[in-house]
Amino acid sequence: MSSDILLHAYSPLVVWMGAGLALCRWLPKLLPHLLGRFLFWVGIPLQVFALCRNTDFSQALSISSLVTLAVLLTGLGLATLLFPILRRWQPRWVGLAPDADAAMQAARQGSFTLAAMLGNVGFIGLAVAPSLVSAPYLGWLVLYSVAHNIAGTYGAGVLVASHFSPNEITHSLRSRFVSLLRLPSIWAIALGALMQGQTLPSGLETTVQTAAHAVVPAALVLGGLRLRQLHGWQSLRLALPPVCVRMLVIPLLAGLALTFAGLQGDSRLAMVLQAGMPSGFAGLILAEEYNLDRELLASSILLSTLALFLTLPLWVWLFGTSV
Repeated sequence: MSSDILLHAYSPLVVWMGAGLALCRWLPKLLPHLLGRFLFWVGIPLQVFALCRNTDFSQALSISSLVTLAVLLTGLGLATLLFPILRRWQPRWVGLAPDADAAMQAARQGSFTLAAMLGNVGFIGLAVAPSLVSAPYLGWLVLYSVAHNIAGTYGAGVLVASHFSPNEITHSLRSRFVSLLRLPSIWAIALGALMQGQTLPSGLETTVQTAAHAVVPAALVLGGLRLRQLHGWQSLRLALPPVCVRMLVIPLLAGLALTFAGLQGDSRLAMVLQAGMPSGFAGLILAEEYNLDRELLASSILLSTLALFLTLPLWVWLFGTSV
């Protein structure tokens, strides 16, 4: 595996997150929250609309979509089981005092779950994985990313964030589904699917594409702004359990399950690589919108992104060849 691949994938991370870190002290303290909300309500919907207009949904029931759903459910299940165990037996790993109020516990558990469940399968996944699998399986990577955004980030991710939000903790399940249907990203997905093959006016098309491409740098800057607020080892220690789930347990289980199901070579590797991507920036955007624990998610993004340098060669070695 060439080091140029990782260099190409990580250079935007270093540049844009570095910009957020460098500018943090001179920018208004309210900016990260405003930027997160802008991405949630405007930037991400435009990106989703642009992506869905160019995605072939005739493959929606393919193996890649089923694997995506299985990985999301696995992450959700493992986080749901692990957090109460740590809360009771190893409280230092969740950083909650025994007398912590319900709102603080809910906010931290919500971020813990999002960090373990949601992966950066769009930006980092689609930047790294295509260089490691053959051409016939590139479509699997894209469809995984689309399915992850629909079912994960703006499906299960929104429901999890809403459920654990201190502002919405008393809402019923029905009200959360109603809130989900009001999300602009859901309508962007539907509109993008309906407008496949249709030509937009040149000015509008340019605006949509420019805005969609600007979402990734903006999300990386937001990550840099939040990383500036971390408190050393304490922040990273809190992130270690969800990052272990995200970067080690989930891709290993995915690889073993796919091997048992008969997949080999690049088909298996494509799914394992996407399953093992770092915690997604979308989780941080959800944390901004639903008032969850931003520090835990920012720490998870940082730690899992660094861990990718170690785990990526491991998955290529374990699952990149036929048996």
